[in-house]
Amino acid sequence: MSVEVIASEKAEAADSLWGLALKTADIDATHQRLNEAGVEVSEVRDGRKKDTRVCTVKSHALNVPTLLIEHPVK
Repeated sequence: MSVEVIASEKAEAADSLWGLALKTADIDATHQRLNEAGVEVSEVRDGRKKDTRVCTVKSHALNVPTLLIEHPVK
């Protein structure tokens, strides 16, 4: 599991957690398995980080923003 912390040094707001990013070795297989289980997920798309692929879990995440991420094989 990755917990990414992103903050502006200028922000005065209290600390908070925006969501979770869960690593998967095969995002296409994970996407298909979740769809078949009735979990709503977004389409797989390119991630912000170079060579990553991601999709967003839209249901069954208890209102916690949840991202699935596949990193490139080294």
